[in-house]
Amino acid sequence: MATIFMLHRVFPVIYPRLTPNEDLKISPDYLIQVIELLSKRGYTFISVDELYEALTSSRKYKKLIVFTLDDGYKDNLTHALPVFESFNIPFIVYITNCFPDQTANLWWYTLEEIVQTNTSVHLSNDLQFACYTPEEKWETFTKIRELILENKIDCKKLDPFSQFTSTQTLCMNWEEVQQLGKHPLVTIGAHTLNHPVLKNLSLTEATYEISASRDALEGAIHKKIDHFAYPFGEFQQAGHREFSLVQELGFKTAVTTRSGHIFPQHQYHLTALPRIYLYENGLKLDELMFNNVFWSNKFKQVVTI
Repeated sequence: MATIFMLHRVFPVIYPRLTPNEDLKISPDYLIQVIELLSKRGYTFISVDELYEALTSSRKYKKLIVFTLDDGYKDNLTHALPVFESFNIPFIVYITNCFPDQTANLWWYTLEEIVQTNTSVHLSNDLQFACYTPEEKWETFTKIRELILENKIDCKKLDPFSQFTSTQTLCMNWEEVQQLGKHPLVTIGAHTLNHPVLKNLSLTEATYEISASRDALEGAIHKKIDHFAYPFGEFQQAGHREFSLVQELGFKTAVTTRSGHIFPQHQYHLTALPRIYLYENGLKLDELMFNNVFWSNKFKQVVTI
């Protein structure tokens, strides 16, 4: 059995900001604790290419860990890399090109600012949400986020009025992506041009988002891009059409955000690999890794939709 951990950011966690966005982070200290605990448990840290080789070869494997980071946040270079360097651990960063292009609409941070600084939110479709209490703010953020992902609200209508949403502040530029891509511990993967929900796109649009992302990344770092991550990546956002498309485009592997460990059966589903979301404000690692029956043997739930 192997485990692919999903991260986005490695940066000090700030409370009492809204949990959904803060859960995109783990602190450098927590990452160190995770690595030390897993090392004591006898786990081996490998690259995504080594995982691919393990799945496609006849050799047996167990207790393998792959670290993945999505999107291309600046702290992947400034905070995550030094930690992984100190332990000589490989990792992959899946870049969505609008981050280094500095055109990303970081609407999830904009939405948080709107919810945090108002007592109510009124949408153009006449929906209204109360935001008086912390509980109401969390519920409002979650509901509006769901409406955006379901394509019922245009996220572009959320005005980015806060410096907190700045792409220059949060996102790597192309020079930084190139710097990261040169590091021997780092693999760069593709994550689309603009981070759309692929299921909401036509096949032609989805193909362009994926293939053009890879082409631009290969041109920037002068290395072949063999691995992909689906934006959002739950059942509602990526399914069989997307899995087949990524396979047809020639990627070795692709990761979802569906929860689960990696088993030998995944050699037949290399473009639908599950991950475990590593977040600091939640279950202890032992609970997440070892004590939850759901993770132990629910492979069929990974690929049925």
